[in-house]
Amino acid sequence: MTKGKVLIAFYPRNGPTEILANAIAEGAIQAKADSRLRRAREFVDQGTMSQAPGWRENADVVNAKYDASTEADAARFQGRRLASVAAGLLGAKITGAA
Repeated sequence: MTKGKVLIAFYPRNGPTEILANAIAEGAIQAKADSRLRRAREFVDQGTMSQAPGWRENADVVNAKYDASTEADAARFQGRRLASVAAGLLGAKITGAA
């Protein structure tokens, strides 16, 4: 039996989303799946972030805890269609994705 692959890409601005992502990762580990937990990075400029108190500071803390997703993550966790969608959400580019 092949083990499953789970790429958990998340974008928290506060605690609940991070908690949920970690719970999903824990479930994947218990199911013996090959899993990766990755935090999407900001797509907004500093000016936008400064409009919400604590956004930049929280982003810095969470970015230090989790790797950003990469093309390699999206390709590794395949299903070319899914990899393309995940990569698009994470700012990566997959060439030849269907």
